[in-house]
Amino acid sequence: MNAEKNTPLIIASQNNRLELVKYLISVGADKEAKNNYGNTPLICASFSGNLEVVKYLISVGADKEAEDNYENTPLLFASLNGNLEVIKYLISVGADKEAKDKTGGTPLI
Repeated sequence: MNAEKNTPLIIASQNNRLELVKYLISVGADKEAKNNYGNTPLICASFSGNLEVVKYLISVGADKEAEDNYENTPLLFASLNGNLEVIKYLISVGADKEAKDKTGGTPLI
């Protein structure tokens, strides 16, 4: 864990290291751990556009509606960065398209 409280799983998810993500989950890494900003591994993977990591985390039960400290969800983060394939996938698995962050922004605005 670094100064921002990024766990190895958060870092692996952000950097598209799918095999490492799978390994860390297999040895008990917390898939809902949050860093100082409230970002989970799924939020970081969504923000970075790492579709295969996003799919895997969802498949092992990661919370697709997790919120950071500003109420941003994985779908909001994918939208912020224009990660279209991640956006499509999250919507296909039922992510809330109407979720609002603290400023009232939604993924589709």
